Amino acid sequence: MIAFIDDHREAYGVEPICRVLPIAPSTYYAHVAKRCDPSRWSARAQRDKLLEVEIRRVFKENFRVYGVRKMWRQLKREGFDVARCTVERLAYAQAISLGGESFQILNNQGYSYLLRGDFDNARAKFLKAYEIDPTDPTVKNNLVLLSTSWRKVERYPGAY
Repeated sequence: MIAFIDDHREAYGVEPICRVLPIAPSTYYAHVAKRCDPSRWSARAQRDKLLEVEIRRVFKENFRVYGVRKMWRQLKREGFDVARCTVERLAYAQAISLGGESFQILNNQGYSYLLRGDFDNARAKFLKAYEIDPTDPTVKNNLVLLSTSWRKVERYPGAY
C-alpha cells in the first residue's frame, strides 16, 4: 500500500488515497520517515543492517564458499552474538537480492526449513523451485523426502 500511495500521491494526494484504502495517513507518514531516517527503524532492523555487512564480509573473505553454518560459526568466533537462523535469513535474503530466486537458492531454503521441521514453508519453497526448473532431480528428490518426512512426524491432536 505504501508503494501505491507513493506512485499516486502527486495526482490525488495522500489523505484522499488513505480515505479509500484501509490505512491511516499517520501510518503512511511513519513509514516514509523510517525510510528517510534509519534511527527510527526497529532494533531488529538496525541490527540486521549491521549483520548483513558482516555476513557479506565473511562470505567474501572465505572465497565465497562458506555456507550458512560456517558463516555463523565464524561470526561467533569473531564475537558476534547472533543466532544461526538469523544468519540464514539474512544470507538467503542477500542471495535472492543478488542473484534472483534461482531454483538452487529456493531448493536450499526449502531443505533448511525441512531440517527444522517447518514442512509448510519447505513445501512452498520446493514447489516454487520446481516451477522454475521441473527437470532438476534434486528438487524432485527433496519433494519426495518432504512427503516421507511429513508422514513420519508424530502429530498430536490439534497441533495443526
